[in-house]
Amino acid sequence: MVVKLRFFSIVIFLFSIILLKNYAEDSFSYIGEQNGKIEIKWKAENASLYRVEIKRDGVVFISTETTDNFLKINLAPGKYEYRIHTLNVFGKISSSSEWFPLIVKKTLTPFFRVENKISITRDRLPADITAVSPFFEENTEFYLSNGTERYKPEWRKDGNRALLTINREIKEGVWNITAVNPSGREFTVPEVLTVKSAEVPEINISTPVPLHTGKISQFTIKGSNFSPEMKVVIKNGKDEIPVESIIVKNENEAVVFANLEKAGKGTYDIIITNPGGKSAIADSALTVSKNKKIYQPRKTSFEIQLGYAPFIIIAPDNLLVPSYINMEAALTFQNNSEKKFWRALGIEINGSAGITGPLYMEENGSSDIYVDFVGTAGISGYWRPELKSNLVPVILIGIGNMWSDFAARFNLPNMYYFKTGIAVDSGKGDNFFRFGLNLLIGYTGDGGIPIFSLTLRRGLSF
Repeated sequence: MVVKLRFFSIVIFLFSIILLKNYAEDSFSYIGEQNGKIEIKWKAENASLYRVEIKRDGVVFISTETTDNFLKINLAPGKYEYRIHTLNVFGKISSSSEWFPLIVKKTLTPFFRVENKISITRDRLPADITAVSPFFEENTEFYLSNGTERYKPEWRKDGNRALLTINREIKEGVWNITAVNPSGREFTVPEVLTVKSAEVPEINISTPVPLHTGKISQFTIKGSNFSPEMKVVIKNGKDEIPVESIIVKNENEAVVFANLEKAGKGTYDIIITNPGGKSAIADSALTVSKNKKIYQPRKTSFEIQLGYAPFIIIAPDNLLVPSYINMEAALTFQNNSEKKFWRALGIEINGSAGITGPLYMEENGSSDIYVDFVGTAGISGYWRPELKSNLVPVILIGIGNMWSDFAARFNLPNMYYFKTGIAVDSGKGDNFFRFGLNLLIGYTGDGGIPIFSLTLRRGLSF
């Protein structure tokens, strides 16, 4: 005999007792229980009567007869065994089945509470709702209903919590949440979610936002009802400025990054649109002008300059005294005044050391050369303006002293001089080169002696 077992419903009804009008979080009290209603069914035989026996812990406690090939009965949760006898017309057993296992499981209603009821506009979805209960099972299902429609959200179990994600495809309205256990038992919490239509955004810009062409620029828009996924369009008739990205800080403020590399000069409108289709326009809210390049002054005011400084002295009787080797070092201090003119002023302290000597012709045509040590020390004031170009002029005025062993032969062992010069600084950033021409007038007590010198230095700013 083939016997089939089918469970239509094995349930335990649990009723909640509300101890107070508003129960505390995570407090659930339930009483009452009903045995599971099951149906045992078997293949019909040529018998006028069947006897069904059910036992538990080896003791038969149900023995009933029926003319049908099924039996509906209520049993408490637990483990049982059953068998079927066929009876003849005399009420005698003609055949018997073996004992089959019968398990009645307990089923709980998935009572739960919601941690966060939500009222939200569709454009701000997705959103998460957390349901809390100790009765959730792995195969529990959730759905939202509004009386006429159902929506099934995605969810995941986290301990006693069920985290439900509500996506944007849900329609506007007030939605209830229902949990359904595999047995079909369900529980509903009403009016958990309210989905509203997107609100109309507003833009508050009192004066046009100034931007410059040729770069990616950012600006801030203030207003109300901004959506995290809103779109921003900047246009002037057919011309449109590409928007690289948008950062919505909150519903009242957003930062827009616009690409102005190919933008034309003029006035533009700003249009924002929320995902729900609601939009706002700010006319003539942005102006684009040609980018003005601003010369950036050196970051520091202290410089060291090293280089080569050849010179030639026109001594009395037209005697030429050149330098064979003369190395120079200088320290400069730049003014950091906020005024452009005063910021161009600076002071230079310099010194040099080298080898010099006269070069002249004897009457018989032979030449005579003397070689001696020479050194200088001086201080100058200079003016170096801020310009857009990488070539910056420098004007110097200063005083100094020159001494040499050879000069003592002409009563010039210690010669003071007055210095004027012009130079050009070339380069970017903290490294640059200086090229200059100087005129020095040496004073010996008997008149002035002209000295011409060159400046070839490399500078480093600190």
